[in-house]
Amino acid sequence: MPPDKLASALEHLESLPLDRSAKNALRDILKAASNKGHSAPDVIVKSLPLERQKLINKTAREMKAITDDVMARGKQRLMDMSDDEWDRLVNNG
Repeated sequence: MPPDKLASALEHLESLPLDRSAKNALRDILKAASNKGHSAPDVIVKSLPLERQKLINKTAREMKAITDDVMARGKQRLMDMSDDEWDRLVNNG
């Protein structure tokens, strides 16, 4: 949604017969939808309460550490593999 249409929608929202919490929720939805990156994970995470953001970021760091470890072990096993073993793996796969 272009900025001028967002401004118009937000103005119109204020005139609707809704309670403040409903207007706030709709305002947040309109603002998020007007952001081109609204569905990007980092944008979504930033819209959450701080404690939830911290938990998500901690989990992401832990998952990255696990993935990095698995990749490093896999790389090492491939590097340790003999050429004959590699050829059998590649040609039978």
